[in-house]
Amino acid sequence: MPTTLFQENQSLRSQGIRLVVWMVASVVIIHQGYGFYMQIIKGVPWSGQSQLSDGWFIGLSIIYLALAGVLVWIGYRLELRVKVDLDCLDIRYFPFVKRIIPRGRIVNWEA
Repeated sequence: MPTTLFQENQSLRSQGIRLVVWMVASVVIIHQGYGFYMQIIKGVPWSGQSQLSDGWFIGLSIIYLALAGVLVWIGYRLELRVKVDLDCLDIRYFPFVKRIIPRGRIVNWEA
């Protein structure tokens, strides 16, 4: 088993990041909620000149709300993990990147 020389975990769970994520998600939810209320409950076409049918509008609303949920989930799960072994450099930025750089590809390093 490789010997770990250095390991660091960083999470982006600051209040500022959470505030931005919740603001964006809230705008999407309020926007779609208002459109759902206008078109489905009141019966007033909400989507402009190229009106969507109620079925399409409900489907798109579900997709938008799911994307807002995924945005909130990603905002809470962002984490950078860096581990330096004798054999490699392991970089993981969940949920986007998982990269292992072998020692032979590293040109220069300092302790």
